[in-house]
Amino acid sequence: MPEAPPATPAPPVPPAPEPEAPRRAYAETRSPRQLDAPEEAPADRGATPRRRTHGLDKPQVTELEIGSTVHKVVPDPKPLDVDGIRTMTVGSILWLAVLVGLLPFLGTLQRNGDVWWLWTCLAGFGLGLIGVEYCRRRKVALEADAEAETDAVDAHADHR
Repeated sequence: MPEAPPATPAPPVPPAPEPEAPRRAYAETRSPRQLDAPEEAPADRGATPRRRTHGLDKPQVTELEIGSTVHKVVPDPKPLDVDGIRTMTVGSILWLAVLVGLLPFLGTLQRNGDVWWLWTCLAGFGLGLIGVEYCRRRKVALEADAEAETDAVDAHADHR
C-alpha cells in the first residue's frame, strides 16, 4: 500500500496593507528634507532655491570591485567620424546586385505573383542613390561649416 506524501504547510498569509494617509494638495506637500527643516517665513518664499550640483567635479571611477574581483573601467570609445557615403553606396550596390540576380527568374516570379520582389530591389536601389546624394551634400555642408568656424576663430585671434 503506497504511503501518502507528507502534508506541506500552507504559505504564510501576508499582513494586510496599512491604510494610505489622505493625499494632500500639491502645494501642501513637503519633501523629507523640508520636513526636517524649520518652517519658512512667508517673506522667504521669494528666495532663490539652492541648485543641485551635477557631480562633474568628482574623480572618474577607474576600478570597480565586485566580490573579490577588481575590474578596470574603460572609458567609452569616441564615435567614428563617418559621413555615410560608403555605407549608402554599398547598400545601393547590394540592392542592384539582387535586382540583377532576380532578372533571370522573372518568369517564375510572374507565375508565383512575386514580381514585387523586383520592385522592392528597384526601390532599394533608387532610395540608396538618393541617400548617397544626401550624404554627399551633408558632408560638403559639414566641411563648409567647419571651414567657416575655423576662419571665424582665426579672424577673432587676429583682432587681438
